[in-house]
Amino acid sequence: MSLSGLLIVMAVVLAVVDLRAALVLTDDALLLERRWRPLRVPREAVRAVDGNIHGRPSWSESVVVTVAGRDRPIRLGGFDVHARVLIPRLQEWAGVGDAVPGPEDVAPPR
Repeated sequence: MSLSGLLIVMAVVLAVVDLRAALVLTDDALLLERRWRPLRVPREAVRAVDGNIHGRPSWSESVVVTVAGRDRPIRLGGFDVHARVLIPRLQEWAGVGDAVPGPEDVAPPR
């Protein structure tokens, strides 16, 4: 293998190995800091926070965040902190439960 081929292989390995992500909560947003495709979710856009096993945070491997304006929920995983710890923290931070409230659950405006 040539030196340039070895350097390319090493660069690919380093890029793949360093896929760590950090989850940061600010007063107004959830930030997923990662090398590619960083993500910012405004606090008011979070509709529900659950695990990949609905209603069972202690069994879940990842966090599922339902966001207003997106057709699919965001799945977060691979953090040092287990989903059973993150789910209640995110629910409390966003002021939401594990399911999106239906129209009958929303109080009419006064």
